[in-house]
Amino acid sequence: MAKRFSITTLGCKVNQYDSWRLAGELVRLGWEQAGEGEPDLVVVNTCAVTAAAARQSRQALRRAGREHPDALLAATGCQAQAAAGELAAIPGVALVAGNPQKPVLARMLDQASPGPCRVEVSDARACREFGAPDRLVAGDRARPFLKVQDGCDAFCTYCVVPATRGPCRSMDPEAALAHLCGLAGMGYGEAVLTGIHLGRYGVDLGPEHTLESLVRRAVALLDAPRLRLSSLEPDEFVPGFLSLAGKDKGVCPHFHLPLQSGSRAVLSRMNRPYTPELFASVVREIAAALPHAAVGADVLAGFPGETETDFAETLALLESLPLAYLHVFPFSPRPQTPAATFSGRPDAAAVRARCAAARKLSDRKRGAFYRRMEGRMLFVSAQGPVAPGSGEWTGVSENYVPVRFVPNKSVAPGTLLPVRVESVRGEKVVAKPL
Repeated sequence: MAKRFSITTLGCKVNQYDSWRLAGELVRLGWEQAGEGEPDLVVVNTCAVTAAAARQSRQALRRAGREHPDALLAATGCQAQAAAGELAAIPGVALVAGNPQKPVLARMLDQASPGPCRVEVSDARACREFGAPDRLVAGDRARPFLKVQDGCDAFCTYCVVPATRGPCRSMDPEAALAHLCGLAGMGYGEAVLTGIHLGRYGVDLGPEHTLESLVRRAVALLDAPRLRLSSLEPDEFVPGFLSLAGKDKGVCPHFHLPLQSGSRAVLSRMNRPYTPELFASVVREIAAALPHAAVGADVLAGFPGETETDFAETLALLESLPLAYLHVFPFSPRPQTPAATFSGRPDAAAVRARCAAARKLSDRKRGAFYRRMEGRMLFVSAQGPVAPGSGEWTGVSENYVPVRFVPNKSVAPGTLLPVRVESVRGEKVVAKPL
């Protein structure tokens, strides 16, 4: 009987991709997904980007130990990289492996045994190889991720990721194109290009390799899926992406740009390499070229030294721009980052109020954006039934609108199909297949 495993993933798209890759490698070594059965192995792929994420990572390990006392328990990911000793001290944890160990983690797990916790964590900043998988990684989503970049060299003052993920590293473009064609051959109509610092794709490969050049080559392939780009820094957005945005193919007209703050002073303390004015110009450029594109932004409230005036500048900037949604986070001091020692942190009540104000604005922006879709034709990536046995399906449009529809023919998850939006009620967008 094959040994069974389960993986719990916290954090970003890159972590999700890493978990999918690990699952595939374990299966090739003779393991099987536990499903509803009792696992012999539980892996928690941890996150360290905020204090809440680190706490949730510890909780996930403790919960796994309680629920599966006979299983081998292992931790990997960014919190394992940042605080290996802390995780190794959790009862039942048999292995803590850092991010540099992920390419060989499946074999480590296959050979692991109960006993004193084994810690395998090396310096992430010493990593120089991307370590691309030799087989397709599709995961369990209708819109699979393809990690083409890892690591970060930006060193924003609040961010622990350069220490936990290491320097910028990129997948070979030929390998990336082959993976994209392979996903299309499996029936996927869309793939999400992702990375820790996606806009820096290719910096380690040479001046001729950029994210734009990779995307142009992918779009030119007849047997590649449409591409959705994950987060891009405002100063790294290139106009070429706009000309590549199409409805059923090409680049999805959906761009996520981390703003963090609309205050010049706060951006400077964050070590962010752009101004509010540059951010605004990029958003307006996208809206002018692609009026129905979805543009989202990250907002970080409560950074040390952020005044009411600073935050008012942020809200005013966001209010003035044609944005579709916001992702709002409170500042979270991370160990060994400069901002953890900065003075002038706003009190907790003020931070909560600022987050609430930004989220309220996001709700208004999202609702207005969805209402603009009424009567429009969209190309939806089918996700699956709303509920088991339901005739109504969900899908995601090219411009990131969640759509509900009743298929008029047999459809498989991941298929692209045209629909026309019939009604918008709050955040429920109902469409009819064409």
